[in-house]
Amino acid sequence: MLSVAIAVLVFAAAGPLFGGDSALTLGENYYLDNKPEQALRWLEQALEEDPDNPDVYLYLGVVYEQLGLFERAIETMKLGLEVGGAELGTLYYNMANNYQRLGNAGKAKELYTKALEHDERFAEAYLNRANLRVRASEYPGAIRDYTTYLEYDPNTAQRREVEKMIALLRDTIRAEEEARRLREEQERQARLEEERRKAEEERRRREEEERRRALLETVRDSLGTSRDEGRTFSAPSEDIEEYDDTLDIAE
Repeated sequence: MLSVAIAVLVFAAAGPLFGGDSALTLGENYYLDNKPEQALRWLEQALEEDPDNPDVYLYLGVVYEQLGLFERAIETMKLGLEVGGAELGTLYYNMANNYQRLGNAGKAKELYTKALEHDERFAEAYLNRANLRVRASEYPGAIRDYTTYLEYDPNTAQRREVEKMIALLRDTIRAEEEARRLREEQERQARLEEERRKAEEERRRREEEERRRALLETVRDSLGTSRDEGRTFSAPSEDIEEYDDTLDIAE
């Protein structure tokens, strides 16, 4: 990930600081001489003198970033967007860098995309967005961004590392697809096994139901059904001795 924001105007070298130089020129020279503290004073003055100059917002925002004032850098560059100019892509790019430093990867990715809408050949924006996509596990999109980055910056010193990253991401995608295929197959087999288990339970339940029904019918048939309309009881066939049931009181 590029850690230094890109400025629009690049000078071959920082020239001598003449007393008649404008605040913007002085600020630019101090910036290019890697003296952000001195540059800050002149660039803030330049903003007061020429608030319609988009270059002032860009340089001042970058200096704030160098000094670790990331939120202030973002606010300054937002003002630069309102002023307009031909370098909106660079402003969006630098704002994205600052959001990334603040840990807001989502906003950073959004602004890298904005930068590319204004400058589709902005190689560094592709690189930084690709790195964010890797962190978010958006591997196909990361591969596209890395590939485009190499197309627009074929001689980059990071070419070998980027190519290794692309190969690794492709291997990761294949491995994840294979893992997903295996997982889906396991889930399918588990569903089939569950369906077989339920079918077997249903078969056993029906067999048990049939067995109980057959048993009930067998017991019922074994008991039989009585066809007699009624039954009478008779006394034993032995002779019955007669008793005189008249009682003599006297006796």
